[in-house]
Amino acid sequence: MKFLVVLFAVVILNSSNDCSCGYNVQRDFARAEIVFKAKVVKIHKLEKNKSYGQKAELNITKTYKGAPESKIFVELGGCSTPRLSSNTEWIFFTNKENNIQVLGSCNPSFMLEPKDFIRKNPESLKTWKNQLEKKLSLLDTLSKKSLSN
Repeated sequence: MKFLVVLFAVVILNSSNDCSCGYNVQRDFARAEIVFKAKVVKIHKLEKNKSYGQKAELNITKTYKGAPESKIFVELGGCSTPRLSSNTEWIFFTNKENNIQVLGSCNPSFMLEPKDFIRKNPESLKTWKNQLEKKLSLLDTLSKKSLSN
């Protein structure tokens, strides 16, 4: 019986491959090499690439930190890796890997448009807008501090 309990616990613990990514704008800003606002202009699927699933062309509209580039690569799979689509606006938190601007696993980048299920619920939409305003205000403050250092 003890063996079954231990076996059950091991199976449950090991089957929990769900990842959890905690986001905090202030911490994420400090960790990112580059932070900026951009509109996704075009998406290229990279089917033969073993590291990256997408390459996106961007129209950069605001820089908070670093020197953003107009192209960004998105890693394949991974936990909470953003999935970009054309004509969407984002706040990107990125780093460069081998001189390539990359969105990797557990990336804190966020879209500036609510998901449909949020948009359909007035209370959820109000909460989402308030949280977005706070994040953008904090990014402006952190950017000013970063530039003054």
